[in-house]
Amino acid sequence: MSDWHRTRSKIQELGVESLVDELLARGETYESIAELVKQRTGAEIGKSSIARRNDSIRRKLAVMERTREAARAICQAVTESTGKEPDTKMSEALLGIMQHTIIDKLSGEELSTKDAVGLVLAGSQAVKSASHLEKLKATERMRYQRAFDDVSSQLRSLLEKSGLWAGVEEVLAKARLQIVTE
Repeated sequence: MSDWHRTRSKIQELGVESLVDELLARGETYESIAELVKQRTGAEIGKSSIARRNDSIRRKLAVMERTREAARAICQAVTESTGKEPDTKMSEALLGIMQHTIIDKLSGEELSTKDAVGLVLAGSQAVKSASHLEKLKATERMRYQRAFDDVSSQLRSLLEKSGLWAGVEEVLAKARLQIVTE
């Protein structure tokens, strides 16, 4: 037995990964994919190369799905334990977990650098989106607080002289706390 093993597939060597991936996604047969690659490049690839590529894609998709499910479970656990949606810190932590996983996969040659870059960019976009959502929530909270303060000020000026303000102030303080924490 030989110690030699291929580190790059024939599909990678020919630079037709995206073509093969697209054709696999469309449900083309291995035979038709091999024929299309031959027409475009003049090189022959075997059905087994295409099958290995398909298996590799399926494994990567399964890992990504498990990772997504783990992230959902973590977010759900945070929501249940705190009563609040996870904030950007949680998103950053999940991105760190994802980056660690990508590095592990890269070192084991289970993931191409191109795929890793795509995953990191997607994770980064997720964190940016979460951060943007947190900013929007904070802006809305501040807008509600200002409106609440305006209404409170108007009520105070109307009710202070009548002696009713003390009772209303207590109710408003509870309402304000709910607005701030939601």
